[in-house]
Amino acid sequence: MLRGWCIFVMFMALSGTAWVHAFGELTAAVVTIAGGILSVILWILIRPPVAWRRLPWFVVAFVALATLSLLWSAWPQTTALTLLLLWITTTQALFVGSVLTWRELVRAAASALKWVIALSILFELWVSVFVQAPILPGFEVAPADDPIEYWSRNNLFDGGRLQGIIIFTALGRSADLTGREAIWKAVLTRAAERPWFGWGYATPWVPWDPAFDGWIPDHGQTVLQAHNMWVDIRMQLGIVGVVITALVYLAFVWRSWFFAVDRPRWDLRDDRPYSAITLLPTLVGAIVLVQGLAESTPLLLWGWMFVVMLGAKITQSPHVGEGPAEHSIVPGS
Repeated sequence: MLRGWCIFVMFMALSGTAWVHAFGELTAAVVTIAGGILSVILWILIRPPVAWRRLPWFVVAFVALATLSLLWSAWPQTTALTLLLLWITTTQALFVGSVLTWRELVRAAASALKWVIALSILFELWVSVFVQAPILPGFEVAPADDPIEYWSRNNLFDGGRLQGIIIFTALGRSADLTGREAIWKAVLTRAAERPWFGWGYATPWVPWDPAFDGWIPDHGQTVLQAHNMWVDIRMQLGIVGVVITALVYLAFVWRSWFFAVDRPRWDLRDDRPYSAITLLPTLVGAIVLVQGLAESTPLLLWGWMFVVMLGAKITQSPHVGEGPAEHSIVPGS
C-alpha cells in the first residue's frame, strides 16, 4: 500500500492539469491538499531514517524566498494559493524520496509513467471511438473559438499530434518558439520594474487574478506562464530568485553527475560495479533544464517534484543499496 501510494503521488504530479480538466478546480485542489496531508501523516507514523543535515538546502532557500514574497507580493492571493501547491509538491517529493529505496523509487516512477501513458491512450481512444469530436475540459462537447481551448482534439486516427513537444524548427517549432519571444518581452518589461526581489511568487499564474487576466493573451486565452522558467522567476522573485534557482539546479546537476560517474565506494574496495539507476537523476536534470528554456514546468508539478525528490535522495542515499536510507520499509521488497 505504501508503494501504491507513492505511485499515486507521482501519477498526480505527472498528470498535471488533467485533474482540473476532468474534475474541476475544487476537486483537484481537495485531492492535492488531502494527498499532502496524508503523506505527512504517513511520514510521521513510518519515521524513515532521514539525515536532516543533508537536506537540499538550496531547495529550502527557494521555498523560503517564495514564502517571504508574501510580504511584498503585488498579487498576495495568487502567491498564497500557488505557495500551497509549492509546499505540497516539495513535501511529497521529500516524502517519496525518504520512504523508498533507489530501486523502489525507480519502479514506482516507471509504474506512474505507465499509468499516465496508458490512461492517455485510453482517453484519446474513447474520444475518437465514442465521442468522435474534439472535447473541452469537463468532457464538454462544444465548438471552441480556437483549437487551443480543447482538452482533446480527436487526433488519434487522423495522424495529428496527441501532445505537443518542445526543446526548435527541426522539431516542428518556429524560430521564435511559437510566439514565446513576445511573451518573454512582456514579462521582462514587468520584471525590470522590480529587479531584485520581483513581484511575488506565482507559479502558475492564476487566470482570474486581475494582474494576469488578459495581461498576455494567446489565441484569445490568458497565458498562465512565461514559457521560460528563468524569465518567470526573474519576474516573480527577481535577481535574487534567479540566483537561488540557478543554485538549486547547479547543485542537482553537480550531485547527479558524480552520482552517475563515481564508482560506488564506502570502504577500501574499489571494484564494485556501476548501477544503471545512477543515470536517472542526470537524465531528469537534462530533460527539465532543456524544457525550462521554453516552459516553466521545472518550477511546478512533476518537474519540481522529480528534481527535489532525486536531489534529496542522492544526499540521503549516495550509494544504491547501501546505508540506512536504503533499508526497505516496504514489506516484500
